[in-house]
Amino acid sequence: MENYEITLSASKMTYQVEAMRLLNHNKTLINNYIDASKKLKTFPVCLEYLSSFYDEKTGSSGTLFYNNLEENYILAYTGTNPYTDAQKDIETDIYGILMGQGSHYLPCFRFYKNAREKYGDNIILTGHSLGGNIAQRVAIEFDVKHTYIYNSAPIYIKDGVDLLMDVNDNNRTIYTKRIRKYRNNIQKINKKIEKFTGEIVHFSSEEDILNRLMSLLGDEAVYVGKNYILKGAGWHSLKLMEQSNVDIIRKIISKESFSKESLAKNYVSISRDETLTLRNVAQDRKLSLEYFFELFLGNDKVGKFFENVIKDIDMNKFFLYLVEKIDNKEN
Repeated sequence: MENYEITLSASKMTYQVEAMRLLNHNKTLINNYIDASKKLKTFPVCLEYLSSFYDEKTGSSGTLFYNNLEENYILAYTGTNPYTDAQKDIETDIYGILMGQGSHYLPCFRFYKNAREKYGDNIILTGHSLGGNIAQRVAIEFDVKHTYIYNSAPIYIKDGVDLLMDVNDNNRTIYTKRIRKYRNNIQKINKKIEKFTGEIVHFSSEEDILNRLMSLLGDEAVYVGKNYILKGAGWHSLKLMEQSNVDIIRKIISKESFSKESLAKNYVSISRDETLTLRNVAQDRKLSLEYFFELFLGNDKVGKFFENVIKDIDMNKFFLYLVEKIDNKEN
């Protein structure tokens, strides 16, 4: 593969870098892997690995590259990684994003600040899925000029705590704590959005399950920037997008003219079978968790493990809300 888009390639490679860090591979081994990828023509020659980070507490990670072709820097934040750090990433997906707690942002802020102090502010942010959520948050925090994200999670969901918790005497204390943290975080985010002067461009697949579900929420799922919905770009991963959509992504980023035929007007609607599945799993807490993990990790068995870890949320309540949205749309 000799046809690349730099930020897309960086967003994909940062998953591998995270995996190597978790295996205690040093910088030399990471560079060797990247050099081998360049020789195989699966990674751009112009991108040089500089540094990376991994936060033990939240599972957040990212990789900084130098683009010697454009003489700028690419900072790619890692998305949910089912093969290396699934538990921490899923907890971040649920608590950090869906419930707006945002504890995963601080180490990501630090890495960006350190990179900016060392290399200047000519840094482009990127990321896929969870990584796109982080890139949006870092971008508005530091008013970063250019950010390009792929099949991204929203920056937050309105009233996410209430969508994922049935309040009772047993959980009222933690519910109150989460509501306070949610309100504080969202207030900060909204103030940053108001003052943001940079550019965030979101590339998403018309078949991406994450954004198809988020689209049911309308403006309750909050994103920053402009979204381009791509045809034939796959389910959620970057693989098919990288294979079939590089040209249009590159043209949009470089502000060249492009054919609107490559873009979809809307996401693929949730099918009757998918709606029936959502309706069925929404009747049971365990089933809803397993289905959530199957959607985003590709494995419901992982969900059976995590249901013993994530005990204080009601994913079925969230799915019921989505089903209500589908029903209201059909009526």
